[in-house]
Amino acid sequence: MLHRKLSRSLISLALPIALFASGSGISPVQVAPKDPANSIVDGSIERQQISEETLREAYDELLASDAERNHHVQDGEPFVTFVLQQGIELTLPDFNAPRPFVSAGRYDGGFWIEFTSGEQSFVIGGAGTILTSGICSLLSLGNAACLVVGIAMHAASTYLNKNRECPNNSIRMFYNWAGQIQRTECQY
Repeated sequence: MLHRKLSRSLISLALPIALFASGSGISPVQVAPKDPANSIVDGSIERQQISEETLREAYDELLASDAERNHHVQDGEPFVTFVLQQGIELTLPDFNAPRPFVSAGRYDGGFWIEFTSGEQSFVIGGAGTILTSGICSLLSLGNAACLVVGIAMHAASTYLNKNRECPNNSIRMFYNWAGQIQRTECQY
């Protein structure tokens, strides 16, 4: 049953790709140029727009299937490549991957990191290491800077576990250059 549902959902994605790749002789629909005198139509398929909702639905269905999958990161963005029947590969954004939106900056005595309410829950849940690696790779930080971020994340985890989070708000944590929390502020 799942296989049929998955097949129906992906047929609209796979069929145009398969027909084009196979050289079946079926030519793609071409959009008439607005100004024929100044335009060239070369027969190429224009990028079709697929809604994020449709992509998420396909992603969820593929995750629930037994299709082989490979997780990878390209240009800092997480993706999953699913291997479908006959070796056809379909790559989609990894909608379940954590996406850090941590913002940071400097102040007179050190630096600050701001965590959204979701990130606070993430850190409290013990996933600070994932956020640390995300920050380091996203910002292309060197080993020393990543060490400081790791120390700061550990301090944030300790603080949030012992104190409180700012529900529905961000919390800004001010650190000295040794990675010790100096003060915190809920951002409204």
